[in-house]
Amino acid sequence: MTAVAPILFASIADAGMINPLLVIAGELARRGVPDLYFASTEDRRADIEAISADNPVRFVSFGERLERPPGEWDPDLYAAATQPAKPGSLTARPQNVVAYLSGVTDASIMVTMYERALAVVDEVKPALMVIDSSSVYPTDAAIAREIPYVYSVPISVSEIFAERLPLSYPSPNTGLPRSLSGRQKLANLWFRLRLLHGMLTKVPAVQFTKARKEAGILNATAGQSGYADRAQAILGYSVFGMEYPFDAAPSHLRMVGPVVPPLPEAVTPDPALSAWLDEHESVVYLAFGTHMRLTAPQVAAIAEAARRIGPEHHLLWKLPKAQRALLPANLPPNVRLENWVPSQFDVLAHPHVRAYYHHGGGNSAYEGIYFGKPGLVQPFWMDCHDHAARVLDSGCGLVLSHEETVSADAIVAKLRRVLEEKEFTARAEEWADRFRSAGGASAAADTVLAAL
Repeated sequence: MTAVAPILFASIADAGMINPLLVIAGELARRGVPDLYFASTEDRRADIEAISADNPVRFVSFGERLERPPGEWDPDLYAAATQPAKPGSLTARPQNVVAYLSGVTDASIMVTMYERALAVVDEVKPALMVIDSSSVYPTDAAIAREIPYVYSVPISVSEIFAERLPLSYPSPNTGLPRSLSGRQKLANLWFRLRLLHGMLTKVPAVQFTKARKEAGILNATAGQSGYADRAQAILGYSVFGMEYPFDAAPSHLRMVGPVVPPLPEAVTPDPALSAWLDEHESVVYLAFGTHMRLTAPQVAAIAEAARRIGPEHHLLWKLPKAQRALLPANLPPNVRLENWVPSQFDVLAHPHVRAYYHHGGGNSAYEGIYFGKPGLVQPFWMDCHDHAARVLDSGCGLVLSHEETVSADAIVAKLRRVLEEKEFTARAEEWADRFRSAGGASAAADTVLAAL
């Protein structure tokens, strides 16, 4: 297959944002599309260069990463962005969103990265770009150089159009369900007002906008709906029904469902892990993403919950080495710890994996369901609360509310329900069919090529 000119993918390094684009770039490479480029910071060079051996996707560097990822934030800022709401609260905390935006709103970094992105665009001279929605600076560069682009949205697509949603729609980052009670409608309004107040008083938005204007950036406020409006197409990685429908959804939005590569994905699988999965007929896979820092009480509660669901159920726990010190001295024998797995897709596809216990990230929430695995969601922050609400509303799993997140009793009760009540698996399998029908990576690749 021939393309009229290079296609340039661009993304920040965060796993939740870059992972869908890695899969789509791989799909295009397998189809033989030439002149594929992928721009990110240096810490993603190896991942991009490993996409395809037969038809390489060429890495283009944005240089060293300047901003600190949330997993490396100082404890005070991290706590402000992730602190749970008070027990009994109907929504997540608007202060979490304000703290997050305060942590990532750095005009000097943004302008520097914009200049780097312009240099990359001028070097590659792409006919089309495919850009993650959190990657502001390459989107600005595409607009400045009049390069058409496809906008990749791994969060809930409704969040991109937040200012266009009616008051009857659950506000992004609240974790509210689609059908709001009278009390929830008031909580929804309260959230919006508190968020607006925090944006005006605590986020350095004025300095940010001024610096971007002085740099000649057209969308000086970095409004995501403005970026989406300019796109040739918008990619959403769920389907409506799971994602709550909204009237502001534009005609160029393509809901393709989760994007999954051909399996097995791992080039060099872990034979010991594969053998362990083969040996145990009921496994819960536990993974909390790259930014979540578990507390000692949370680790203790999870370990105790694992002990109680044994020996009939086992727990495969993806836990970074940095958090291993929090583990109890005597880990239950039905727990297997992994610092890293060769492919999360391969694990979720294994027939012995019966449920997925995760943090509610957009990719995690829907990838598990894609493989027909019901979920137990322990929301981490912001959009995680929204994905948790959608998992709950769809009947594909249960959610640990804020006051339950350190309770072994709550974890055990809900894990047992997800594992033993057949309705959860049946609903997950129904939604898996809907996800697959949406086309996934193939439909996303078709959308990219059509945008040329």
